[in-house]
Amino acid sequence: MANEIDAVVQSLKSPPDGDVNHAYAIVDRWNREGRTADLLALSAAVEAGCDVEGAARVPFEAVADHVEEVLALTAGSDHIDALFTLLGRVRLKSVQRARPLDLRVRSFASRLGHGQTKDALLAAITRSSDKSEHTEVLACWMHETVLRGTSLDREEAALRYQAQLAEREHPLGHLPLSLLAAESEAPTYMPMYGANAISNAVQRLESGASSTRTMPPPGDQPPPNAALAVDAAVEQRLLDAVAPWTSGSNGNAEAKVFTLTPALRGVAPGRWLLRALPLACLEGSAALRTERTGPEAVWGALFAAAANGGAYSSGLGGAYGRRAAWTSLAALVAAAPEAPPAAVDTLASNCMFLMFGAAGGWWHDVAWDIGALAVRPDGASLAVLAATDTD
Repeated sequence: MANEIDAVVQSLKSPPDGDVNHAYAIVDRWNREGRTADLLALSAAVEAGCDVEGAARVPFEAVADHVEEVLALTAGSDHIDALFTLLGRVRLKSVQRARPLDLRVRSFASRLGHGQTKDALLAAITRSSDKSEHTEVLACWMHETVLRGTSLDREEAALRYQAQLAEREHPLGHLPLSLLAAESEAPTYMPMYGANAISNAVQRLESGASSTRTMPPPGDQPPPNAALAVDAAVEQRLLDAVAPWTSGSNGNAEAKVFTLTPALRGVAPGRWLLRALPLACLEGSAALRTERTGPEAVWGALFAAAANGGAYSSGLGGAYGRRAAWTSLAALVAAAPEAPPAAVDTLASNCMFLMFGAAGGWWHDVAWDIGALAVRPDGASLAVLAATDTD
């Protein structure tokens, strides 16, 4: 076996045309044969044998990544335990850029959420919940599973583990174990992996969203008086979901809260309301687009920004992206900072939402743009979040 592993590592030092398919085939075969110990040994040898720099590391990185991916996507407790073992090892040489531990954990959890069953998750929680080194990957994996549409709110193992997380004040400890109404589109935002990932993603895109609704725009109305309500804490919470666009990328964001006189009662928001607000994001822009919608479209946009990141940022992953989306939605609808997602969801159902965007001026108008306005239930205040990013 040592000779086979050495041969794979040597092949990565000068692969023909950068082709690592032969190494991939060996990894796939060993995985089918259940040779998880050999895959662990190969991963260690690839890391140790990577004595090159820059682009020459690409083949090593690709094969080490492939070992991790096939373990995550293949059923079996031995594969999951092997993946946890890899998570405990630092990869310094078989990567082109440093990968912080939290990034690796969320990457592993995302693949486990895609490739493993609910029963596999519950078994892993039962088997490893008392091991503190596994806390983060199990917590993320649990919510990655929920985000893909699998409810865990009747599973004793998951309920016990979530209670443990809440007791320890873990950041994910108060997220629900099933999707709330505003999260109905969450599964459509989740990444796919494996050989059929691209074709499955195309099929999902072609089928479109299943529950996002839009409503006819209202006619113009006399605009109310809008006074800026300066609240730095609320503005910071509004920005939580788009932080991956403004940190480590080229993005810009604006978050504002306004009080309205008179209050909007029974009057739907539209362009006329946006034009009445002193917003930097609308200065010098053209072709203002607006669309009345429900909270699920707003939550989905926030989640996509937080989980997937922007032009040059990797995002927070599914579990922490979910948390950030609820933080920003809570600020939009004037929920208290400590309000649980279920309470925010109820409050959001009584708000009126407007999604908007524009061309030119402040907006990059490429692929990363969010404009969301929420009129709170009493109609006496509203919040706006706008964000844009570019490559």
